[in-house]
Amino acid sequence: MKKRIIVITVILCMVAGFLYLQYGRDVKVISTMNTASGNFYEMDLTVAANRLFIMDQEKFAEELIDRCIANDFHEVEFSYDVMGYPNRLWVKVYFNETSNRHFTIYYDVNEGKRFDYNIKDNPEIFESMLIRNDLIMLKCYYLDGVENGFFY
Repeated sequence: MKKRIIVITVILCMVAGFLYLQYGRDVKVISTMNTASGNFYEMDLTVAANRLFIMDQEKFAEELIDRCIANDFHEVEFSYDVMGYPNRLWVKVYFNETSNRHFTIYYDVNEGKRFDYNIKDNPEIFESMLIRNDLIMLKCYYLDGVENGFFY
């Protein structure tokens, strides 16, 4: 009987530990970098998801983009009053602070002039792209409409 109680207690502690590691911690912003050139403003974030795994990466990416727009991170507060909201957003996502990069979120205008739109006021013309750990070719449109590609 004592053995069964010990086994159940250990299993419950393991389940509680797993649930805490997966759902009990918030996303942490590790670093930010802003780039501005003329009318163009780009924000680059590095975040630790503080999760064991991410089941739905697209949903997680949408949540991170919404949190960037809402300025809803505990570690950092973005200053949207000077330059306004960014025209492009890069978010590098790690499982935790010591792991390798899991994926990158690229949130940009899918057509037209980039500097005319920002991530808050015009979300309907933005599209997000998930770049996983392997090498992916991205389409890049220059202001003259010529399609070019680059590797990330």
